[in-house]
Amino acid sequence: MTRKLSILEKLRIFLRIEMAVGGLEISNSALRFAKFDGKEWKMISLRLPKDVIRGGQILNYQVLVQALKKLKSQIPGRMGGGEVVSVAVCLSSINIYSQVINLPDIDDENINEAVNLNIQMATTTDLTKLYTGWQIVAKDDNEKKLDVLGAFIDRGVIDDFNKVLKEARFFPVVFESRALAINRLVREQGIGIDKDKSYVVLVLDNDILDFVIIRKGQFYFEYLNFWRDLHGEERVISLLDFKTTIISNFRQVMNFYSQHWLDKIEAVVLVTSGLNDEIKKIIVSNFSFVTKDLILRLDRPIGAEWFSVLGTGLRGVVKRKEDRDISLLGTTARDEFRMEQVLSFMRFWRVLVPVAVGFLLFLFLATNFFLIKRNQVLESQSPIGDNKQFLEVGFLGAEAKIFNRSLDLVVEARGSKSLRTLVLDKIFNFLKNNDITLTKFSFQNFDASLTLQGEARTQNQVLDFKKSLESEPGISEVTLPLKEIKPISQGFSFLINFKINSPNIDSKIE
Repeated sequence: MTRKLSILEKLRIFLRIEMAVGGLEISNSALRFAKFDGKEWKMISLRLPKDVIRGGQILNYQVLVQALKKLKSQIPGRMGGGEVVSVAVCLSSINIYSQVINLPDIDDENINEAVNLNIQMATTTDLTKLYTGWQIVAKDDNEKKLDVLGAFIDRGVIDDFNKVLKEARFFPVVFESRALAINRLVREQGIGIDKDKSYVVLVLDNDILDFVIIRKGQFYFEYLNFWRDLHGEERVISLLDFKTTIISNFRQVMNFYSQHWLDKIEAVVLVTSGLNDEIKKIIVSNFSFVTKDLILRLDRPIGAEWFSVLGTGLRGVVKRKEDRDISLLGTTARDEFRMEQVLSFMRFWRVLVPVAVGFLLFLFLATNFFLIKRNQVLESQSPIGDNKQFLEVGFLGAEAKIFNRSLDLVVEARGSKSLRTLVLDKIFNFLKNNDITLTKFSFQNFDASLTLQGEARTQNQVLDFKKSLESEPGISEVTLPLKEIKPISQGFSFLINFKINSPNIDSKIE
């Protein structure tokens, strides 16, 4: 059973403090979306026409954009419609290179260098043309050793999919392989799976034959073949050829496993859309391994074609800051995600504040109107000399004055909020115009000093940003401590303090 979201987590998503993330699988033949809404999984699929995507290459850009837009329109709830939908993306029809590297226990920066060195040895492609990623899959504290899973993919492939997704108003948070998604699903949702043991997962569909090695709940090795590479474009193969292919591929996987690890394989887990019985007979009769179908802890039966997107959907449930799995997007994409989250938060509150103030304004007006009418009725029904009723009318009049004063306060608050929101908008424009990355923005209230931390490529960009703040009439007391301008690997980090002036209540917003 998938962990249900707490009330606090749901509130944080509703208030746009956190962004809701779904899972999106892109294969040669279909698009699939899965998102856990806190109670159950919402799943949508759409078949792609032939030759829209092949081998990781987008052959028909516009058709793919329209298909993604159609899929997005079918997403239930607030995530669909015209909003941008954040997704973790599984590229299930692309062979993403991955390798487990044995390293001493070192810090993250040195791990990154070691992984890149191993990747450079494994490929003739310049690293600047690749997106790379890594994650720690095992740590031996006694021997001070690490097992690190590294992966890479051609930068152009990711950039192409990134472009088409954004045109369809999807915001990709991570890109990952099918193997990583399947590993997560087996580990977190597989019934009868022991996280301390080793398994071979056999994945079979119309496009691929994939063998994934899982050790202690972590992805260690993948041996992926496409049917088109094994048997050309023929859609039907004989049972004998199918059996021969399974045996030869499985034997190569087991030879690799025996050369690297000593722990035995607990079972062969099948993730297939058909031919389960035939595959079990082949494995048992030729290799004597226990075989089992992958059964999930879900409230309803799910076909194997959904397993990849469900595995990626599980990643969407994890908070972004706690996600340690491989992402093939790069640092610029992570910065873009943080900025998108800030902008989404600002857009939400720019709409909510006027609506809330408008509602309160209507409430006060309605109450005031009711009290005035009530007062008029009492005056018409009672003689002015009746002391008791006279006091009651006076009391109601006092209440009306209180409500009128409250109404004035609401109008003042509305003007104040709107002006300050405009100043915040200008600050974000200054950040964008000066090519500055926002890393931290904190303040207690608008009457106190605000602190902004950021990163820029040059010192001139920092100084230009300071000048932009000083030139804004709504901002004062701008201070940029020189000691806080510090060199970093990508340029300079800095800290700047300023104050947003209290707006004139009588001023009008043009």
